[in-house]
Amino acid sequence: MLNWVITDLQPGDGTNYTLHVVKHVYGGYLVCSNDNSMWLAFKDGEVKHLASRNDDHESCNEWTRKAISDYIVGLGLQ
Repeated sequence: MLNWVITDLQPGDGTNYTLHVVKHVYGGYLVCSNDNSMWLAFKDGEVKHLASRNDDHESCNEWTRKAISDYIVGLGLQ
């Protein structure tokens, strides 16, 4: 069972992320991306933007969302 992980992720699309992933007590995984944004990710690939440094929930980065989703799904969590 994954409780936490820190990884450097380069998904191959020209982006680069440092992800801090922690299992959330109520389900899913809290993901901090580049110390700039916080996400809630689920093993099925669903990812919800929670907060970012500029506190603008409407402008979450879709490249970041996709990278987190692909990474979490790629872990093959049960």
